[in-house]
This record gives sequence, structure tokens and C-alpha cells, in this order.
Amino acid sequence: MGPCSASLSGSVSDSESRNSITSYSSSWLVTEWSQCSEACGTGHQTRLALCENEEETCSDSSKPEVSRACSSEKECGGQWFTGPWGKCSDSCPGRAKQKREVICIVKIRGQSHITNEMTCSAHLKPSEEQACEGSCPPHWFVGEWGQCEDSCPVGVQRREVKCLDSHGKRHNGCAAEDMPVSKRTCACPVKAATDSREKYKPAQDEPADRSCVDRIRKCKLAVQARLCHYPYYTTHCCESCRRAQDLFD
Repeated sequence: MGPCSASLSGSVSDSESRNSITSYSSSWLVTEWSQCSEACGTGHQTRLALCENEEETCSDSSKPEVSRACSSEKECGGQWFTGPWGKCSDSCPGRAKQKREVICIVKIRGQSHITNEMTCSAHLKPSEEQACEGSCPPHWFVGEWGQCEDSCPVGVQRREVKCLDSHGKRHNGCAAEDMPVSKRTCACPVKAATDSREKYKPAQDEPADRSCVDRIRKCKLAVQARLCHYPYYTTHCCESCRRAQDLFD
């Protein structure tokens, strides 16, 4: 037998010829198929085809198949892949968190494909969110309203308004247009009567007309906002409006 030439690439030794090359036809010799390219699922395998006698012309039409698909008996399980962590959220209210994408991937013929999460092991799934050091933007904070300052018939109440961060420190980052009011008008407090005629007047908590009582909770605010001239407040805040009227008369 004369020397053979490879139809693809590379050469085969005599020992390899005896062990792995088999006659495919009168013109071609082939090696054993290689191992499947994938450990699980579907892959591919190859082999060499050699012309038996270089003095003869080997027909391409009769050339044996040198590549074919193959499949492993082992089923392919998916693998978890994670994306980068996202931006840390604001930490108010509650703890700050950041998230990332977690997907299940399977390989088919060397190509990665996203698949259903059931293909991957649930107990091995990486976490999709975690706690992080977030920041809380500053907010406006207000104190309690002070006593009504006398400048009758209408007084003024004041309160403290501060822009504070999440640590309670002063901050300049609050929006000026959102700043709460720091003062408002109020009705002057009723002073003790000195006129002898006042001692015959019913006590403030016992109106002369027992049907004239406050029927809603915000009557004090209604008086401060000077809403007593509206019929609704005249009826539902009768006692408070009447007292204010007596004060201003």
C-alpha cells in the first residue's frame, strides 16, 4: 500500500492507521468519530477522511461524512447568571436596597439561551436584592405653633421651620417652594372681663343658648381663618363663632 494523503489536514502514523483508520470504500479511509463537543445535550463530532491511494483520484461525491450532530445521554441543567448591582435606593423611609437581574441560561450547540427558571436549581439561585448604604434627601420639618401674639383684633402665631437631613442636621437642599409657612393669623385670646356687667354673663364653656354648640372639630381653625360669615360655619361652629363675634364687637 502506497502513502496516503489527508483530504482535510494533518497526517496519521502507521500505528494510528492500524488502530483507528478503517476502510470506507475502495478510495477512502476514515478515523473514528471524535467525542461529542458537548458534555450534555446536543453537540457535534468530527473525523478525518483520507484518500487510500494518492495515485488514484478520490471522488468528492463519494467522500464520507466528516461532521455530524451528536447528543449526550446526560441532560443539560441550566446555570444561573447575574447582572451588575443597580443603584442604591433612597433609605427613607426604611432600609436602602439595590437590585440585579438573575437569569437561567442553558447551552444548546455551544450557544447560550435564556430559559425558564425551573431549568435551574432553585436553592442555588443568587439573591436578586441586597441592603446597601443609601441616602435620604433633606426634608422640611416644622415645630408646634406658638401662642397667639396680641395685636388685636387679629394676632399672629409663629412656629420653627427647618430643613434637615436624615441625621437631623441642618441642610440647604430643601426646595424653597415647598417650605411650610412659619407664621399665620390668629384670634386674640379672650381677656377676663372687668366690667361689673360681665359677672352676670354665662361662663365661656357654658353658652347661654345651649343649642349653640360646635358640631365639628375644626371650629378653632375656622375662627382663625375668619370663616364665620359663611352659613355652614355659623351653624356648625356656632359657639366658637359667637365668642369671636363678642370679642370683636
